Amino acid sequence: MFKIMTLDGRANRQRPAIEPLPQASLDVLCCHSITSSRTDNGDPTRVLATALGMTSSCFAASRRQPATTGRLVPAIRGLAILTGASVWMLNSGSFPLPGDQEAEDGVAQFGLIRKDNASVLILNCQLATSAASQQRQLCALFSHPLLKEQYGAVVLAADQQIVLAAKKIRPLTLGSNYRLRHSLTAVSPGPVEGMLCLLAAREAAAMVSVRAAGTLPGGYRSGRTGHRLEFEVERIAPDPKHRLSMPLSFREQWLGGREHRAFAA
Repeated sequence: MFKIMTLDGRANRQRPAIEPLPQASLDVLCCHSITSSRTDNGDPTRVLATALGMTSSCFAASRRQPATTGRLVPAIRGLAILTGASVWMLNSGSFPLPGDQEAEDGVAQFGLIRKDNASVLILNCQLATSAASQQRQLCALFSHPLLKEQYGAVVLAADQQIVLAAKKIRPLTLGSNYRLRHSLTAVSPGPVEGMLCLLAAREAAAMVSVRAAGTLPGGYRSGRTGHRLEFEVERIAPDPKHRLSMPLSFREQWLGGREHRAFAA
């Protein structure tokens, strides 16, 4: 079972919003807007991870930083993926997404995780607000080489809700090996910002089942906390030789190829 939640920027600054999380045994927490300090002292990302009993696995700086006067900025705001104790982060990084015509590009952060011998790709994104810009961003996202690989499932989290109609979204996914398993709209109605959805492979070697979905209980007084999603990834074939395709981990890359997969098993 994979348990994933999102947390928006304002909720990150509200202690009541994170109090329910340690009891949830989270596997992944996607932060859409959080500050990372250039020093280890009081780094908000590390503080949040410590408070939740998680690991600060990866951080990607936002391209929407305020203008500076050339002085060293002590902290930067961006995206973060935090992981739980039962999850192994195999690979992580970020890539740009086309933004609004008047603004800088957005950014997409990725993290390839493994739990219980199943791999899941996490995509944590900053999206534009207009339908035209979101269409360009989703087109770039679904045509990215990352979505040519085979995973047990793909989770897409974003700081904005998708404003495109479903009939315009589905053709965009044809550039990838994945289809929508859980709607790209918000998982439940209400004031919660952002979006969290699940994608499954078109030619699946595993069955993906959604067990629970909704909003984060309690927390921020306006209800703007985040989304939660729980799902299972089960192999269709019980043959032990038929394993889910696992992309290269960092160590496999260093060792020179997939023949060293045993180090990442």
